[in-house]
Amino acid sequence: MIVTLKILTTMISLLVLMACSSLSTPDVPSQLPGDLKGLQLVEKEFPNVLYVRDGGTTVADYTDFYIPEIRVIEQFNQTSQLSDSQTQELTRYFYTKLNNELKSAGLNIVESPTSTSMSINIGITDINAPISLSSKSAARIQSNFEFGSVAIVAGFADSKTNRVDALAVHLLKGKSMFSNEQQSSYQDIIAAFDIWSKNVAEAIINAKR
Repeated sequence: MIVTLKILTTMISLLVLMACSSLSTPDVPSQLPGDLKGLQLVEKEFPNVLYVRDGGTTVADYTDFYIPEIRVIEQFNQTSQLSDSQTQELTRYFYTKLNNELKSAGLNIVESPTSTSMSINIGITDINAPISLSSKSAARIQSNFEFGSVAIVAGFADSKTNRVDALAVHLLKGKSMFSNEQQSSYQDIIAAFDIWSKNVAEAIINAKR
């Protein structure tokens, strides 16, 4: 279990092309769905943290994957720069993007948990978007120090028992410059969701081989 999940987390970490932020690392969030009792901290290398359950299952043990609605973890949340509608827009976007990436990778995504599915419970927190507008005009006035950032907490759970066998925390901070054009801090967060979703799909495929 530890080996497989370390591979998964390491691949995500290496492929996420974001700058490390100075955010503090959250503890295991009690608001994430599933049974978190018994998880042990096995890796804490900033900006990523990994908890696993000794003797737990691996992604290779599942044929189906279920993604519940993505939630904002209020336990740590800092979203003063965003309106409620913008936060909801972010969670909807992330949910759709992750589902599409997993399906494109050939993974079977179910609409409700089954006895053969792994639930990927996602929470986002520590959302920071100094300039929340996504227009090019807003991007032009953004300084090099105003980056968009977000913490993604992912719990990999057995759908049948609701037991979380691994939990990964990734703190992502955008550079506001993913191409030749500068973008807003709000777009930094969107880019983080794009890259994270793609790399999770690739990591799961490789872990199942």
